[in-house]
Amino acid sequence: MRALGIKRLNVKYTSCGALHFKGEKTSGTQPTPFLSTCCKQGKVRIPFLSEPLQMLKDLFTGNHEKSVRFLKNSRQYNAAFSFLLF
Repeated sequence: MRALGIKRLNVKYTSCGALHFKGEKTSGTQPTPFLSTCCKQGKVRIPFLSEPLQMLKDLFTGNHEKSVRFLKNSRQYNAAFSFLLF
């Protein structure tokens, strides 16, 4: 079986600071790569997330009675919610 050769996320995009794989760049040099799938060269700005609800923190940290079930099924929850529009 051949290895895929996926390396680390080590290319930092200058417009937004997002980390990408070296193979994702479409042009530019290593210090200033151009990534067409990123933030549209700084035109898209997503604000940092605010502090999560206490219940959600408790579910993730094991401090809730339903934490075990939540953590066991978190991938399914994520997949289900990824198609919702808010």
